[in-house]
Amino acid sequence: GERVLKYRTRKTTCPGCPVACKGRVRNDQGSFRVAEMEKPEYESLTALGPMCLNDNLEGVMKAIDLCNRYGLDTIATGTTIAFPPTPTISIS
Repeated sequence: GERVLKYRTRKTTCPGCPVACKGRVRNDQGSFRVAEMEKPEYESLTALGPMCLNDNLEGVMKAIDLCNRYGLDTIATGTTIAFPPTPTISIS
């Protein structure tokens, strides 16, 4: 979560909330550039990051951005990608 703050462009909040835990992020460098988007939530970061054995934060943010653009649930997408394939069983 703290590594994401490096990409924060501004803090935002829900109407009437004094905490302002939401935010906007952007990545302008590297292969996984992302236009300004809502700050990723922990569950999305986990589903598309460690669960998929992916430790590239910029890549995870890009995957979250693509899911959001295509209307895919980030947690369901990450867990589907991470789900191990069924082993083939041969009957002899």
